[in-house]
Amino acid sequence: MGHPTIWPEAWVGARLISLVSRALGRGQLREIGAIARAALLIGWLPMAGTGVAYLIVPTWTLLPFLGAHPDPAVYAAAAALLWLGAMSQVLAATQNIFIGLLRGLGNTASGLTRTAAGYSAIGLPAIFVGSEGLGRGAEGAWLGMCIAFGATSLLLWHSFAADLECLTKAP
Repeated sequence: MGHPTIWPEAWVGARLISLVSRALGRGQLREIGAIARAALLIGWLPMAGTGVAYLIVPTWTLLPFLGAHPDPAVYAAAAALLWLGAMSQVLAATQNIFIGLLRGLGNTASGLTRTAAGYSAIGLPAIFVGSEGLGRGAEGAWLGMCIAFGATSLLLWHSFAADLECLTKAP
């Protein structure tokens, strides 16, 4: 399915680095939480909008991929995956936003380590269990990817929250 709204998400993540590092440099640590909340909202809106479009107008969403007269079985299978595509939009945006927030705090390592852990330790087993263990095929694989994106987002959020807490408690 891809992420047609990746550019707003990428822009938000890149802009966060400078906003957070500027606030950090000025000692405005309380501003960083507000920046994070605004970034999540700005990042989520286009993703959620795209996800809702996937669900409201599945024919238009699938037209570029399946053509004007798709096989009914293929269309039904693809349409069933759209809700997972919609969920993956928001979860992928969330992890990218937290990577930008962490980079703004000067933590460039957590993005890689948390993403590797979320994808390999949690995501790959979830993909396998969903697709093969539960016999759900593509739907199970997409569900596993959503679990990977969600787990990675939680790991990155935890790193960001811990780093910000350490900074606010520092003398």
